[in-house]
Amino acid sequence: MPLPVLFSISRATAHDLKEVHEALGNVLLWLVILHVAAAIWHHRFVKDDTLTRLTGPLR
Repeated sequence: MPLPVLFSISRATAHDLKEVHEALGNVLLWLVILHVAAAIWHHRFVKDDTLTRLTGPLR
């Protein structure tokens, strides 16, 4: 089933949008990785209750 064409753009603009989309995806991926690493660091090394406040008791 073909998708309807809502608007047309040039190949150069489509390529630029693809590059921006990939760059933003990579930035989001690294932000998530950094966020998880910071949560683990707080839990394992700082030993505060940051992670347990987010997850609740895991019993």
